[in-house]
Amino acid sequence: MQYADDTLLILPAEAKQLFILKGLLRGFSDSTGLNVNFSKSCLLPINVSEAKLSHLAATFGCRAGSMPFTYLGLPLGTTRPIVQDFTPLLSRMERRLSGFNRFLSYHGRLILVNSVLSALPTYYMCTLSIPIQVLEQIDRFRKHCIWSKGDINRKGTCLVAWKELCRTKAEGGLNIINLENQNSALLMKFLDKFYNHVAVPWVQLTWSKLYRNENIPPHEKNPCGSFWWKDILKLFPKFRSFARCNPRKGNTTTLWFDNWSRQLLEGQFPQLFSFCRKNTGHSSIL
Repeated sequence: MQYADDTLLILPAEAKQLFILKGLLRGFSDSTGLNVNFSKSCLLPINVSEAKLSHLAATFGCRAGSMPFTYLGLPLGTTRPIVQDFTPLLSRMERRLSGFNRFLSYHGRLILVNSVLSALPTYYMCTLSIPIQVLEQIDRFRKHCIWSKGDINRKGTCLVAWKELCRTKAEGGLNIINLENQNSALLMKFLDKFYNHVAVPWVQLTWSKLYRNENIPPHEKNPCGSFWWKDILKLFPKFRSFARCNPRKGNTTTLWFDNWSRQLLEGQFPQLFSFCRKNTGHSSIL
């Protein structure tokens, strides 16, 4: 995977593979004149012992790292990011508070909150489910920006409850973005791509590896997959509340539980549903 000059290579933990890869990169350097700085590269292990990791890093000529690591500004790893992994984001927001906002009026500070402080976490929220502790800290920064002129040590200055400020102007609020709702909305786009079989690699990989038995997520009792996919599936009830199915082949639509008719058939015909052989919604056999 490559974005600009940031390249992520995934391959088996074998010295021969790394030796061949290094030869290819050397050939690329000789033909283009663009030298690869191996000392800036990092080898990240997945289920690899320390001794083997040191040997592989020496073979490739790079340093050994550990998970989670940062790629394109996001914390990546095999486990769910913890609060400490979002420290760079919180640090950037805190630095914004110590600037010139103390000289701004209420209206100016409101513009700063909506255009800057509310926008900084968007890149993270487009991919990851942000821990509630991080969202609370961001809201704390935004409160201090509006009421305390950025002084994070000042207390007792809030004139209006924060939930009231997050209401629309028509409802009497200031139309400040609710980050928890925005995070959910941004992540639900993955469900839309998944159920519509959009031609992107992760969608095809998820269907082929996790749902080859034709089970339709998230109706299985124990959802499978990574922590990221499980976080996405938690949003399915919200997604189903406004999404409507358009049955074609029918292999990704549940007869009873999906919103493809005027209302869910499970609630429309409860007595008929009770006679189903499989009440998971995967089958329409009676």
